[in-house]
Amino acid sequence: METDGQTTQASSDPEPQMAVAEEMITIPFAPTFVYSNCTAFCVTHMDFRISFGELMPDRTAQARVGIVMPPEHAAVLMMSLFQQVNQFEQQFGEIRHPAWKAWKQGADPTGLLPKSSQAANRKQKPKKPDESAAATTEPESPTPQL
Repeated sequence: METDGQTTQASSDPEPQMAVAEEMITIPFAPTFVYSNCTAFCVTHMDFRISFGELMPDRTAQARVGIVMPPEHAAVLMMSLFQQVNQFEQQFGEIRHPAWKAWKQGADPTGLLPKSSQAANRKQKPKKPDESAAATTEPESPTPQL
């Protein structure tokens, strides 16, 4: 099958295959940078708003800059940040933040991972069946609690 000069093959799969096309572009660095050691988020169905601030010694925060982006870009930003943090740790050593260390070990101190990911990441010892516990416990809800 040919459309607009591109050759594609028809598939008998019931679900269409998603192809991701990446294009490399050069983005220049901004003329100025601000320091940030804290962030605040606001998420709507349309966008992510991230406010970068600086936590001061008196425990107040000063907003420095804000960014608004669509959810698709927020997801790509998350993947890029994760890749950059991994490269940082390979070059300079492990980041010592306790929540980061726990998250890398499969724990979820942030509550961010879906329950299915948490279970898959944890190494659990097999439990012995307990007939009384099975009779009194309810099955887990397939819908994550938010």
